[in-house]
Amino acid sequence: MGFQVQFRRYAVVNVVILVANVIISAVYSFFSGVDLYLSLKGVLAALFLLESGVLFLTGGFAAYGGTIFVSKVRQYYFKSGKDWTPEVARKGEKNAFFFVALAVILFTESFIFSIL
Repeated sequence: MGFQVQFRRYAVVNVVILVANVIISAVYSFFSGVDLYLSLKGVLAALFLLESGVLFLTGGFAAYGGTIFVSKVRQYYFKSGKDWTPEVARKGEKNAFFFVALAVILFTESFIFSIL
């Protein structure tokens, strides 16, 4: 995939997460009686930080899933006939990169919202 396609994918997912977070923050503001600006400022920073942590963990698990250790455990315990290849590791790292890159973007947004 080219850089533009990847960037567009990150941007779309980031906008979806941002819209979902704004809706969550607005609902929280409505039910708690807090000013919407203060709710957006505080809740968005916390949500972005929480989501970036979850995405960092997901990316780590995705990368770890392609290692030879996990592959051998899967082969031994679950009797799968698949052998580990470097291609499996590359595929796991490729899947992990999306989550880690998105987590970095969300962490940066969390930092920006906490400064505002």
